[in-house]
Amino acid sequence: MSDKPDYGKGSTPGHFCVLPQRAVIDPLFKVHPSVFRVLAALGNYTSRQGVCWPNQITIARDLHLTQSTVSRHIKKLIEWGYIKYAKKHPGLKGNKYFMVFDPEIQEADAQAIATAQDRSFTEKPEIPAGPLTSQQKKKPNCGKAVDKPKKEHPIKNKDIHSDTYSDMHSELIHNNIHNNTYIPLARNVLQRFVQMSEQIYGTVVVFTDDHVNTLASWMNAGLDPEYAVKRIKHILTWRRANNLDSPKTINFFKDALLKPKTVNRKDKATKMLNSLGRRLKRTNR
Repeated sequence: MSDKPDYGKGSTPGHFCVLPQRAVIDPLFKVHPSVFRVLAALGNYTSRQGVCWPNQITIARDLHLTQSTVSRHIKKLIEWGYIKYAKKHPGLKGNKYFMVFDPEIQEADAQAIATAQDRSFTEKPEIPAGPLTSQQKKKPNCGKAVDKPKKEHPIKNKDIHSDTYSDMHSELIHNNIHNNTYIPLARNVLQRFVQMSEQIYGTVVVFTDDHVNTLASWMNAGLDPEYAVKRIKHILTWRRANNLDSPKTINFFKDALLKPKTVNRKDKATKMLNSLGRRLKRTNR
């Protein structure tokens, strides 16, 4: 089986995926099926060496999720002990992972070992040469402005990090006026909404930065986060009991969350009696 060329190549998927057997019977994945889908996607990229370094944007597109959701699920898989960070080979940007098939194996023993069939990454991978523009013959100068030669050497003494960030939020979140106060609260409510949808309906709900900012604007208008969570749970439970579809976005709850709370009948009657009593006092004077 090790001679078959159908395994993933680390950065590209193969024709099948290999997963830890314990993942199939783990009850955690029954509650979080989308996390299992991300594990399967990583297994599709995993090579015979047990390592992978896929593009999270590609996985998010293939699974119809957002990049932030994929990143969050990968962190859960690390927390649950299904994958670990692996040592990067030279020239690799982003994170590299290896699949943990046996929890008893130490991290140092589980690092990828290069085989004769697979390429070794002890040295920096060769980069295919592009067009040799720097070696082309220069055109004769006909009296026009002289082209300045491009610099062929890197800039030295510059503190530039070579690694990219796996989960970069959009500028909309950082520049939003509600960022410092309501964005974290809105994101927490949306995560609770995702969890309740999985528990009550067994479906996966995805939210975007636009949904976060929409909910943050509602909170800025006076919506209480705890009330929002209770109201969302009540609506999901009621719709599930009445065989209605699961809401897909937070926009569905706009009227329920922003509509003024109904006045209790007893309180309303008390207010009417108090008002009538004040009128009678003014009449008797």
